[in-house]
Amino acid sequence: MEIPKWFPLESSDRVDALVREYHKQIRHQPGGDAEADPLLPVLRELYATVWKPLQPALRGTTRVLVSPDSALHLVSFATLLSGERFLAEDYALGYVTSGRSLLHPPVAPTGRVMELWAAPDFNLGGGSGRDEVWHFPGAGPGKARAFFQTSFPPLPGTATEAQDLKRLALKKGLVVKVHDGRQATKAELLKIHGPLVLHLATHGFFSTNEFAGADQGLAGLRANVGLDLRSFFYRSGLALAGANPSLLALNRGEVTQQDATGLAFAAELAWLDLRGTWLATLSGLRHRSGQHCRGRGCDGLETGLVAGRHSERAFQPVATQ
Repeated sequence: MEIPKWFPLESSDRVDALVREYHKQIRHQPGGDAEADPLLPVLRELYATVWKPLQPALRGTTRVLVSPDSALHLVSFATLLSGERFLAEDYALGYVTSGRSLLHPPVAPTGRVMELWAAPDFNLGGGSGRDEVWHFPGAGPGKARAFFQTSFPPLPGTATEAQDLKRLALKKGLVVKVHDGRQATKAELLKIHGPLVLHLATHGFFSTNEFAGADQGLAGLRANVGLDLRSFFYRSGLALAGANPSLLALNRGEVTQQDATGLAFAAELAWLDLRGTWLATLSGLRHRSGQHCRGRGCDGLETGLVAGRHSERAFQPVATQ
């Protein structure tokens, strides 16, 4: 057995500052000349800070599994730049939540199925038109503080995206299942069993609200539904069909297990059966938004997805407008 090797990086304050700049540039992408993109020097600096020190130990290596901590949970390592080359051009990258994940033997793909979730009907079950914008009031007296002060707008472009991917996949001989509109539900997502490819095109969510443990409404949510909103695993996730009525009920402290069907929390996504999955992608907005907790990582959407039922595959982000 080889002895683990340690490589010192720069200070955590330096790494955190780079990650903050990384997210700032991602969220304020300018138009114009791509070569003048201010994100590029940040990607190169991140490479030099967190990856280049490891290079002596990676000679001859083509596959790397990453278990990021703290703010690095919010970075796509595949996009780091060495000169003009992305890291994904030189390495097959995967993510694991901890070294314990490597104790499970890898599972070979057993089929050629591609499953896609796209353009969910976020207002399903709300008794309103599909394109209506929901505005959520603050919680009243005795209720949990509002989980969100926003809503999920439609993503019609992801339906086109799904059809484009379907055509490409069919040419490769894959069996394709598209879940869109009213069929893009959490219930169907939780039923998957190791598809070769999983593509999720929807909104991610992350609530930065703090919830008081003694709050009557929050206590009711924990006791009756099992939603502990103090945990990042229940304050982050994916929006699927019926997400807007679910958020409205949650903000009012009236959520029941059935009402929560439009929100796929990170705690639930951690139980996705991705054994044998070769590639999984997130295509949407804000799925890498959030905050990190020094010393214990970012327990939320990213961690929940990577946990994915003994899967060591990477959830690769794909940004869309």
